[in-house]
Amino acid sequence: MDRLALILLGATPVVAVLSTRSSPLMLVLFTLASIAARVSEGGGVLLWRRIRQSVTSPVAALVMAGLVVIWISTTWAPDQAFAVGYALQLTGNAVLILFALCAAPDFKPGAATRTLMISLTVASVLLLIELMTNGGILTLLGQPPEGAFRLNRVVVTVVVLTPIAILYARMLGSRMLWLPLVVLVVVTSIQSDSGASVLGIFVALAVLGAALCFPVAAVRIVGVGAILVSLAMPLLAPQANSIIPQALHEKMSSASSEVRGEIWRIYADIGREHPIFGFGIEASRFTINSSAERGLSAEAIELLKYGHPHNAPLQIWFELGLTGVLIFAALLTVLLFRMERLPMHLKPYASATFAAVFAIACISHGAWQAWWISLIGILFIWWRSIERADVAASVGVERAVEPEAA
Repeated sequence: MDRLALILLGATPVVAVLSTRSSPLMLVLFTLASIAARVSEGGGVLLWRRIRQSVTSPVAALVMAGLVVIWISTTWAPDQAFAVGYALQLTGNAVLILFALCAAPDFKPGAATRTLMISLTVASVLLLIELMTNGGILTLLGQPPEGAFRLNRVVVTVVVLTPIAILYARMLGSRMLWLPLVVLVVVTSIQSDSGASVLGIFVALAVLGAALCFPVAAVRIVGVGAILVSLAMPLLAPQANSIIPQALHEKMSSASSEVRGEIWRIYADIGREHPIFGFGIEASRFTINSSAERGLSAEAIELLKYGHPHNAPLQIWFELGLTGVLIFAALLTVLLFRMERLPMHLKPYASATFAAVFAIACISHGAWQAWWISLIGILFIWWRSIERADVAASVGVERAVEPEAA
């Protein structure tokens, strides 16, 4: 069952090419396979012990605090029934990720490397074929093409998993095995319509390069930077278009950088009306309904049709206010401390993964979308396995050395 769980987790990017919203399903299947494996091993004793340890952790406490705020915010959300639906979904996501992390097997580096490298390579090749043939694979399978825009989620999935694939390859002692994959991912990102994936892969590679030279400094800069940016987003977002040079706007025209900057300005301006508790979970989707009473221009109303700010920290500010953002910042702080405690050789890859995810979250996708939350959960599963494998390898080295020392 552990091998099946690894295959299911590794296959997520490939399956996503065929169904861009499949990451929640793959996470459910992985969790079921992992739970079955733990129960068959010892009646679930290990699983229950891990769950008890996890629910008392600082991360779990902050996630629960965030869920409490989300549920309370449904009472003043514009559409309470819709808000409750999202609160239920997020609660379910949290429980699913908890069980997935606690039940996850300890992947052997060799098997994990092969699985992830093959999966990301196949997914990237399929993505390129889909992009060049305008949905040729889906058409061949009898499905209506989803369009290049819908493939953005798949490209993002491949990008955020790439630092982990590089790490696994290097754990096996290979210096160059990862290079063709990185080139393929970069080419796929550039060929896609996803400006977020282009930003994500270049941020990941830049941070990884710097962190390999200065691992401790990189962790702190990336972590503290994310916390400060999240707290200051209502001040930064309205200035985005003036901060980004016009030449860069023109190069990023396909990514609609100026449009996103204007969307951020609108949400930041409206968000000042309820700065402490926000407008309620998923309220950004319904802001357009009150556009007339706010006297918004026709252009602003058109931009509100996008449904959310395409900026996770700003969406948290808008929907949950300072209360929600402080919990989010606290969660980022705990993750920063976790990265600080990682062994030195793991810090660069953790920094690159964290930086890519945060960069993408700041310019694209809804903060509460199920596929995005599930993808973040999948990243945590890979990293939990990496930490366990590293600990096991360290213990093995120590035991091998002990007889010689004796």
